[in-house]
Order: sequence, then structure tokens, then C-alpha cells
Amino acid sequence: MTSVIDRRTPARTAVMVVAVAAVLGLAIRLTFAATTFGSRDIGHWMTFTSYIPGSGPIGIYGVPFEETAYNHPPLMGYVLVVVSWLESAGVPVSFSIRALSSVIDVAGAFVVCALLRQVRSLGWATAGGVAVALSPALILIAGFHGNTDPVFVMLTLLALYLLQVRRAPVLAGLAMAAALGVKIVPVVAVPVLLVLAWRQSPRAFWRFGLALAGFSLLWWGPALALQGAGVLANVVGYAGWNNHVWGIDRLVTWWGWDGVAGFIEGPGRMLIVALCALLPAWWVWRSPGRVLPAVAMTLVGFLVLTPTFGVQYLAWAAAPVLLLTVVGGVVFNVLAGLFLLKMYSRWTEFVDYNHPISVPFTTAEVWMALVVWLVLVGCAAVGLRRLVRP
Repeated sequence: MTSVIDRRTPARTAVMVVAVAAVLGLAIRLTFAATTFGSRDIGHWMTFTSYIPGSGPIGIYGVPFEETAYNHPPLMGYVLVVVSWLESAGVPVSFSIRALSSVIDVAGAFVVCALLRQVRSLGWATAGGVAVALSPALILIAGFHGNTDPVFVMLTLLALYLLQVRRAPVLAGLAMAAALGVKIVPVVAVPVLLVLAWRQSPRAFWRFGLALAGFSLLWWGPALALQGAGVLANVVGYAGWNNHVWGIDRLVTWWGWDGVAGFIEGPGRMLIVALCALLPAWWVWRSPGRVLPAVAMTLVGFLVLTPTFGVQYLAWAAAPVLLLTVVGGVVFNVLAGLFLLKMYSRWTEFVDYNHPISVPFTTAEVWMALVVWLVLVGCAAVGLRRLVRP
């Protein structure tokens, strides 16, 4: 009995360390959410919510896009019903949206810790969990910016945990369906998870696949049936914002390669999606033991290659990159946090965080973004090495 207790004590200590970091991280996030207005995305969420009482979670797709700019998948419409009810009860939209992201974001610290524990020592796993909880980038995106990118990332990692560690394909399918109901970006991780489920057993594959399809149908089905044109145009067809400040798009624009820039911003986008989704899935087909870096590479690779960019996109890689390299992931999170702090501070004119503005990147900010991107490229190189090495 004593030996069992001795073995469990370090694990319990690790959980307590991550829990303390999570409580502190959540407190910081919620403080931002309660005391600031956030980025201009909060204004969009307020607009979305104002249409819910009259149009409903599905009818909002029928309102002209020029009025709403609503480009979120159907599950978020039902979330907005709750947000609208909370607003009528006195809870501001600006707090509700960021509180949702903050709570789920911090919960992801335990998921990352549990995933890392499968491939790294307890110490490294604990460090990864703490890094998520106290990530400057995630604190600013979830607590200040006000968007749902941290939510779908953590739901994707939860699906991986439920499928790989807990061997619960139905719950994993539910988590992945929820992620796709928040934003469609995590579609790049679906092929990897399907391959993983098949390699576990055909039964796991069908349970995961049917759960993913069935739960997705609950919120995508009515929206497509009643407002299919709006959903396809505003959600599936949304191409992002080409501001030429991130990654490859920034470089080819600098070099004057307009043809390359036009390709990756147009038809090349689907090639990028296919590459980020199918190449990691192929590696998992060859070696199921590489599923953790494979799933991480779907989101990290997508952020590396994406031709469009919003600063909240940095959340796509903030947690997954830690599954590739804890040290590199910490460096990325810190530098991304400093970049975001610089951006948000200027957007609010260093004076009042309750009145944000959105202005073009300065030259210094473009260079900061390039440094952050290059660090992420280095982390992705580590991930590729983990996938291809014998």
C-alpha cells in the first residue's frame, strides 16, 4: 500500500501545480473580461446577439451579411441564445463570450498535461499544463480579445484525449462535433482522428465517425435545411482577411511574387487545408503512436501556412505547439503574448482598454509577427522530425 501511495504522490502534486496555475490563469482572464471592453470583435458579438431575439439562432443566417457579418457555425447560434438570455439578466455580452473562452481555455491545461504525460515525463507534462494556464498569448486572446478560437482548439485536443487516452470514441466524436460547431478550422484534424480510430479497431472507427456525424447533424442539419445558402456563403465560404502581414503571404508580398500571393490566397487555400489534414493522417496510418504530434501539426501547420491572419489565430497553435516541443512552445507563447500586448495597447491608444480601435500594423509589428512566425516554423520543424524519424 505504501508503494502505491508513493507512486501516486508525484502525480497528485503535478495535478495540484497545474490546478493552482489554472486558477491563477482563470482569475487573470476573467479580470480582463470583467474590466475591459476587448477588441472590436466584441462589438461584432454584441451585434450578433442583438439579432437573436428576432431572428433566432438559425434565422440570423437569413439577415444580409452586410448587416451582421455573422460567419460562425450553427452551434454558436445556440450559444448566443444563452448569451442573449444572460444579457437580459444583466450579464454583458462582452463578459459572457470571454468567460466562455476563458473557462474552456484553462480547462485545456489539464488536457495538455494528460496528453504530454503519454509521451513525456511527469515534469515536462506539468510544465506543459502550466504553460497553457499561464500563457500570455492565451490570456490575452481568451480574456481580452473576445473570440472563440481557444474554444475549438481545446475541444479538438479533448477529442484527441478521449479517443487516444480514454478510449471513448463516442465522447470523442461529440467533442470534435462541438469543435466544428464553433469554427470550421479544426476540420484539418478530423482525418487524423478517423485514422487513429480505425487503427484502434473498426468498431472504434464507426462509433467515433457516427458520433461525429450524428452530433454535427444536430446543429448543422437545421441550419443547412432552413438557411443553407447563408450558411454555405457566410460560414463555409468565408475566406478570412488578406492583410499581407503573416508568414508566407507576407514574404511573397515583400518579394513582389504577386502570382504566388494570388494563388495561396485563392485556390491554394484548399491545397493548404488538404496538406495540413492529409499528410499527418498518412503518418498516423503508418505509425499510430505518432498521433499526438500529428494532431498538433494539423493546427500548427495550418497557422504556419495560412495566407489570412487575425491576431486571434495565434490561439490555433498556442496549446498544440506544446505537444511538439515544450520549450519551443513556451517561447512561442511568450513572444506571441508580447506581440499581442503591443498590438492591443496601440489599438487602445495606451490609454483606455474600454475603447479599442483597429488600425493597420506598423512596421515594427510586422517584424514582430515575422519573428513569432519563424519561431512557430522552428517548432513545426521539430514536429515534422517527430513524425518522420524512424
